Order: sequence, then C-alpha cells, then structure tokens
Amino acid sequence: MRVTGQMRQGVPVVLMQMVEFLEKYGLHQRELFHASGSEVRRIALRESLDRGEVPAFRSDDVHAVASLLILFLRELPHGLIPDRDTRRLLRVYTKTKGVALNLKRAKKVLYSYAPETFNILSLLIHFLSRVAAQCHVNHISSKDLSNVFGPCIFHVPDSNNKPVEQLLCTYLTQHLIDSAMFLLPNMYPPEPCRDALSTGDCAPPPALPSSLSVGGAKRANSPVSSIRYELSSSAICLHLLLC
Repeated sequence: MRVTGQMRQGVPVVLMQMVEFLEKYGLHQRELFHASGSEVRRIALRESLDRGEVPAFRSDDVHAVASLLILFLRELPHGLIPDRDTRRLLRVYTKTKGVALNLKRAKKVLYSYAPETFNILSLLIHFLSRVAAQCHVNHISSKDLSNVFGPCIFHVPDSNNKPVEQLLCTYLTQHLIDSAMFLLPNMYPPEPCRDALSTGDCAPPPALPSSLSVGGAKRANSPVSSIRYELSSSAICLHLLLC
C-alpha cells in the first residue's frame, strides 16, 4: 500500500478514512460493532475497496463501515500483531498471573514493533478508547470491544492451546484500550466535531488523569492503577508453561 500511495501518516488511507468516519458518526451509536447494517450497502463498499477505490461513505453507513473495519483487520494475512510479537506481549501479561499488566514493560514491547504495526495499533486503540469513553451513551464497554477486536488484533496460530491464548489476547486487548493514554501515543487525534452527529451532538471529552506514572508511584485519579481482571488460574498456569 505504501508503494501505491495508499498510505497516509503511516497507516492505510482506507483505514484512516473508516476510523475518521466512525469517529464523526458512530461514537454515540448503539450496537456499533454488533449490527451489520445494510447488506447491499456493505457489499457495495467492499467491492469498491477490492477495486482499490476509496469509497464515499454516507452518513447512514455507520454499521456498514463498522463491519468493514472489522473485516479489514480480520483479513490481514498474519493479523495486525503477528504471532511472535503477540507472544512477547503475552509474556509480560502472564508473568503477573493475569492480575494486572506491567505497563512499563508492556510499553517497551509495543514500542519495539514494526512502524506499520505500531502506527495502526496506535490509531485503532485510541479510537476504541474513545468509543469506550462514550459507553454511557452507546453502551459499548472496553470489555465488549475487546471481545470483538481481540481476535482481529492478535494473531493466534492453530494449536491445542488456541482457545486459551485467544482468551488471554482478549483480556490483553481490554488492557490496551483501558490504558491507551499511557501505552501508545495519540498520533491521530480526532478533529473537533462541529456538526451534529446522526445520533446526537458531540459529548464533551472525558477528563484525563493528571498523572500516569508507573510502578509504585501514585497515579492521581488514574483508572490505570485499579485495572484488574479475573482469569482462571488453570488458563494462566497453562500459558506460563508454554512461554
């Protein structure tokens, strides 16, 4: 895509346009990633993308574009994050027995990813964090989003342990969404919304914590310090043995 000029700010143009469109029209939409919208319209948009065109989205294409975003990620040959990089990040997670994510170590792993992977991940995770921030309107939590996008982001190869590793990747995705402000740079901030959305006006942005330090230091009003997730001990132990 880079060779053919289909890149913008280090990410595929079509991906950027889908995210920008959903940012404008979809943040307040209920069941954003659970309803497919018009099948005819979705197929037409897909065919346009397959021809290498940049489709013109309509304001009522929200669910169709949301479906295309998921499809775009699912059809990446080796996932957004390939198996080797997935395992490196999972090791950081499983060393704490799934109780919490060591943010400092996780950030170091993320920053070692290939630029294309890192840029797309930054764009996607910050967008999902903004979707989750509107959960009081759209009823989509970071847990809901991780169930949808975890399998799209992390590539888990076929094996006897695939169900366990997919489950761990789902929890890991939720960690990334909830800790996006610390783990990944917000390189693609959304433009201020001046127009009315299809489901209401833009809500004010959520207040950000004043401090997001790591380790034992205090994190003033930070949701990061209280991130905890329940995982079965058998699943964690199994994956620790594999690593």
